[in-house]
Amino acid sequence: MRSAAVRTVGTFTGGSPCPVFASMVRRMMPKPLRQRTIALLLLVSSVGVLPVKASATTLRPMDWSQLARASTVSGVGEVLSVESRAFGRRIATLATVALTLPLRGGRAAEKLTVLIPGGVAGAWAQQVEGAPQLQVGDRRLFFLSPGPGGRWLLVGLMQGAALVRPDGTMDGGWAVERPLMGRLRFDATSERTALMPLLRTLREELR
Repeated sequence: MRSAAVRTVGTFTGGSPCPVFASMVRRMMPKPLRQRTIALLLLVSSVGVLPVKASATTLRPMDWSQLARASTVSGVGEVLSVESRAFGRRIATLATVALTLPLRGGRAAEKLTVLIPGGVAGAWAQQVEGAPQLQVGDRRLFFLSPGPGGRWLLVGLMQGAALVRPDGTMDGGWAVERPLMGRLRFDATSERTALMPLLRTLREELR
C-alpha cells in the first residue's frame, strides 16, 4: 500500500469539513488512517491555513479481477462532461459518463455521475495523487462503487478509470491501458491489454 497526498492551493475561511468530501474519505480509507485524516480536515478547516499537504487516501494495487469484483457497476464508458466544484473547503470533480459497453451492472447508454477528489474551482485548486484527470471524449474502462448523493466513486482511484484507445495490433482492435503503480508513486510507464479478451475473461470470472 502507499499513501497519496492532497495538495491544496488557494484561500478559504474556517468551518467544518464538507459532508461530501468526508463521505469520500470514509468510503476510500481504512479506519485508522481515516480517523487521522478527518481530524486533520477539522483542524485545517478551523484555522484556514493553506497550502496544505496531507495524507488523504491509501492506494492498494489491484489487478483486473480485483477491480471487477470490488465494483458494483463496471464497463467501458465515454466521458460526456467534466465539472469541478467546491464542496465546502474541498474540491471534487463531477464527470458524466455514458456506459457504452457494460461489464457488471448498469445498462448501455446509461449516464452516471462519477465523483473524483480534486480539481480546479474558481481561484483555488486541489490535487489528489492517484486521482485521474478525465477529459470530455475519453473512453475508459470504469470500475465504480456507490458514492454519496447517488453519485459513483472510482474503485482504486486511477485504477478504476483505465484509458481505452484504438489499437489495430490488439485482438478486437482496442487496447486498455493504465499507469503502473510502484511502491512510491504511479509510474510513467503503462500496462496495455487487449480490451475485448479482457472483458470476456472478466465476464466469465463474474458469473
